[in-house]
Amino acid sequence: MKGISFPLDFVWIKDDKIVDILENIKPPQKDQPDSQIPIYSSKVEVDKVLELNGGTVQRLNIKVGDTIKI
Repeated sequence: MKGISFPLDFVWIKDDKIVDILENIKPPQKDQPDSQIPIYSSKVEVDKVLELNGGTVQRLNIKVGDTIKI
């Protein structure tokens, strides 16, 4: 998320199913050292990740188990 100035939602996808979600992840602070920037990952193996503006998951009622068509 380095260089991002707004919160993000992460939607992790395996095949065509949403398998994990992290919501409203705050961006790193402006002068935060790279070594202190968290690395985010899914709880399960995935083949895609979709990054959305923070709050989009809640606004669109996206849930684990939903099917996604790309």
